[in-house]
Amino acid sequence: MSGKIRNTKAGRAVLKAVEPVVTAAGGRCRVELAPGHSGHHRLVIELNGQTRFTPISSSPPNIDRAIWHKLGDVRKLLQEMSA
Repeated sequence: MSGKIRNTKAGRAVLKAVEPVVTAAGGRCRVELAPGHSGHHRLVIELNGQTRFTPISSSPPNIDRAIWHKLGDVRKLLQEMSA
């Protein structure tokens, strides 16, 4: 994967909330810099040999709301990947 792992406050918060859900499903996740998009980040989820990406805002107006929405996105992605 291209891009460097970024330690933004929002990225760390989302990863901290999402990681237990993904690992419980048997997968792995990380935050990385989206290629070609300076300052944009994405959550990378790997499960059963499949990889999916979902964007993360670097500075959301409300981190708690961003985490809530991202958890919903992750649940949907995990359902698609395990089906």
